[in-house]
Amino acid sequence: MLANLHIENIAVIKDLDIDFNGGFTVFTGETGAGKSIIINSISLLCGEKIQKDMIRTGESDASVSALFQNISEDAKKTCSDYGIPLNDDEIYILRTLNTDGKSTVKINGKTSPIYALKELTSKLITLHGQHSSYRLLESENYLGYLDSFSECSKEYSDYRSSYEEYKKELINYKSLNRVSKDKNERIELLKLRIKEIDSLKLKSGEDSELEEKRQKIKNLEQLTKHIKLISKTLYKNSAGMSAVELIDKACESLEIIAELTSDASVSESAKKLNGYRYEIEDIAINARQLISGIDEDPTEALDKINSRLNQIATLKRKYSCDIDGLISLKEASVKELKELDDSDILIKESKEKLKVLSEICKEKADALTKKRESGALVLQKSICDELYDLDMGQLSFKISVKPDDEYDETGKDAVDFLISTNAGEDEKAVNKIASGGELSRIMLAIKCVLSD
Repeated sequence: MLANLHIENIAVIKDLDIDFNGGFTVFTGETGAGKSIIINSISLLCGEKIQKDMIRTGESDASVSALFQNISEDAKKTCSDYGIPLNDDEIYILRTLNTDGKSTVKINGKTSPIYALKELTSKLITLHGQHSSYRLLESENYLGYLDSFSECSKEYSDYRSSYEEYKKELINYKSLNRVSKDKNERIELLKLRIKEIDSLKLKSGEDSELEEKRQKIKNLEQLTKHIKLISKTLYKNSAGMSAVELIDKACESLEIIAELTSDASVSESAKKLNGYRYEIEDIAINARQLISGIDEDPTEALDKINSRLNQIATLKRKYSCDIDGLISLKEASVKELKELDDSDILIKESKEKLKVLSEICKEKADALTKKRESGALVLQKSICDELYDLDMGQLSFKISVKPDDEYDETGKDAVDFLISTNAGEDEKAVNKIASGGELSRIMLAIKCVLSD
């Protein structure tokens, strides 16, 4: 409970201390006496926005503080969540504000963010004013009131799960139908694309290989000259002996020496030299392979390569991707073409699935409606009991739950609050005929009922 309220420099109040004893407290006074200032100060403690004109004229800052005692377990948990220390089950809140429109909040001495203040004070105090009754004019709030009271969270969760699955399948069904509408045109386009890409028989990295080969052909004369020189000096030489032939001769001599002397080191040298011979031979062979595959006329080979590269470049420009992208595009097109060919089957399957999901939604929505209708009877009686205590026993209050054939995220129910202010008259929407005073008392009755 609120045990003490202290206000400094708020509006016309310079310094005010109010102690609240147990029981019911009433503030009375003429217009302008300052009743609203006290309520507005409590609103500031609950995290309401600061208005600069709240600060007393001539002052640079203001403050509101309050002491709460005998706090609930829910409030204690919120303190624990935000690391706020507790002192003898008491909460002391201080909010200071200045003319710059800024404020600071301290809860039990710890500086805290405004969202922590709002969450905590929502567990400590409830403000009910005439303007809050305007929420009754917003019919979208009625369903929330009813669901909170009826405790239908399980039924609502079951329904939402089924509805989300239904909605997802509905999107799929509509998508399939859109595709089917332009199916023939799309099929022709995909077939043309597949044929166009497939005709080149593309291989990953082919354009890079062709570029490399084209460069070789352009330098073929110099490449051939130097490769022949390598082969002549290292491997085969019609005019004289190559390095391989000379090494062969040397190896033969070393082997003869090894036999004559029985010297193991000479035999080892022969083996080592023979190894060098094979390495030199490999070098010469690898050099010759650099121009292998260019046996045809260089000019003719270059024309073929340029033509192939031009074909590849044309497709790359057309579809704005590289060779790997073209290959992937063809695969994706083949897959889409198959899906289009099967689209009639898929549409039929989706339609059947929608029918099943719709039945499940209806079943879950019916269960939710039943729980709401049952809760509505109890809620309207409880509200009527409260209205009787508020001297509105002559007012007839009713909660209308009207199921519809259409479904949405909340189910299929339209909820309305109806009243009749005179005996014998039909109930009508509360936001159509209730006066400001009646709205205030109805809202107070609802809050009393929902407070648990």
